Amino acid sequence: MRLHRTRSLLTLVTLAVASSSVAQAAPPPPKAPAAEAAPMTTTAAAVERAKKLQLEGARLFDEGKFPQAYVAFLAAWGVSKLPGIAANLADCEMNLGKFREAADHFRYVAKDTSTDSKPEERKRAQGKLDDVQKRLGALTVIVPIDDADVSLDGVPLGKSPFHDTVFVDPGSHALDATHDGYEPAHITFEAAAGSTPIVRLPFQPARRPEDEPTAFDKIRPWILRGGAGVGLAGIIAGAATAAAANSKAASAKAQRVKLGGMDVCSDPATTTLVTDCKALKETGTKQSALANASMGTFITGGVFLLATGGLYAWTVLSHKNDSLLKPFTGLRVAPVVGAGEGGVVVVGRW
Repeated sequence: MRLHRTRSLLTLVTLAVASSSVAQAAPPPPKAPAAEAAPMTTTAAAVERAKKLQLEGARLFDEGKFPQAYVAFLAAWGVSKLPGIAANLADCEMNLGKFREAADHFRYVAKDTSTDSKPEERKRAQGKLDDVQKRLGALTVIVPIDDADVSLDGVPLGKSPFHDTVFVDPGSHALDATHDGYEPAHITFEAAAGSTPIVRLPFQPARRPEDEPTAFDKIRPWILRGGAGVGLAGIIAGAATAAAANSKAASAKAQRVKLGGMDVCSDPATTTLVTDCKALKETGTKQSALANASMGTFITGGVFLLATGGLYAWTVLSHKNDSLLKPFTGLRVAPVVGAGEGGVVVVGRW
């Protein structure tokens, strides 16, 4: 293969030894020891190792041993990011069908403007890049926040933002991203050969963690349900007994009219009057008992409804678990007042 060479960073250091003059009366001074060569720097040693690996990869490539050549070129690339090594690595990846990786390395060479890059190598790499892009999708990744960790199909891509397109093989893919303070973002997309899809990751602020429920929190829904049930039952029972008391009151009024007034019952003259007065007294007693029961059940139901409403309001204001509120979402209580009657209407979702 054609070996894409790079300029070496190694230089030879020459040292001059100063000559000394000889005095007439004194013997010449001893000769200075020869200076040792300057030690090789870390960078120069890395370049030298990368060049050796590159030469080994070129030899294996020429022998048609592409997998072994790929290992050598990849090792050289890991040591030194020189454009010549990237070009050799890309050529090897093309032979192995690693088109996405080859496109990344051809782009690296085409965009490199360092002193190690040559114009003809950049032009060649751009031509190769144009060809290989026809086999791939060139994905534009838009991340609404910076410094998010992004991965493609489970392989890390790096941190946002991304200024270059991301090459992907044709087919279905998944993008994932995470960032402190945000819910993990996930999106799937399709890429066709030669396509240029644009994908925006949907980031949302993280939800506030819910408080760990206490023992009271666990029974709170049942307290709310029970309190509302008892309160409504009290209101309904109060309304029913009030209606029964009103019925007894109407019966007592009719009986008094039949008797001609209550005065006759103070000293009934006949057996019929005694019986009618006794019935009137019993009707009045029942009406009074029903009225008292109605008042008691109304008060009991009202107390339970007020207590349940207070607990519900405290639950809302204290931002407790939303699941506690779901059974009562849309609960409405409205009074109904009419001529000679009253009550409440309760509408809700249970």
